[in-house]
Amino acid sequence: MCSFIYKSYHHLLSGLRGFFNERSGVVAVIVALAMPVLVGSMGLAAEASYWYVHQRGMQNAADAAAIAAATNGTSSGYAAEAQAVAARFGFTNGSGNITVTATNPSTATGCTSSCYVVTVSDKVALFLSQVVGYAGNGKGTTTLAATSVAHNGPATPIASWHFPAMSLQTFSRTAGRRLI
Repeated sequence: MCSFIYKSYHHLLSGLRGFFNERSGVVAVIVALAMPVLVGSMGLAAEASYWYVHQRGMQNAADAAAIAAATNGTSSGYAAEAQAVAARFGFTNGSGNITVTATNPSTATGCTSSCYVVTVSDKVALFLSQVVGYAGNGKGTTTLAATSVAHNGPATPIASWHFPAMSLQTFSRTAGRRLI
């Protein structure tokens, strides 16, 4: 039994040596074996890049909409103002799967009653990521969201030791980092 395994193993190795010693057409075989992996990796990278760029666009829209809602003052039109500004960035509320919500909560972290929270969310289609098992929301989409918080309060100086003439209203954004 042991000699049979040894002979089979030796025969397999000699066949592989012969395959790798033969140089005609080997590149075509190696390229054919590597191509699906390369194309799949490039496709997944492109899809993840699309998600990142789309989320950054939503974050820009949420930041601008939160500032617009905060500068609108205490009127009841802050939500419409935030949605109008988000629409200028290409994220129209109710268009496709896009939702733009603006609230004036009294319990926002680090803020008083004059805080405005804007959330922009969108469901984007899955392409190649479904092939590797990512299900997203289970319906061929994944939800991306961006939230921004702006406070309508007195201006605070920014780096007054370096730029004495600059000031900005208190502003924060919540996408992994927080500025207040």
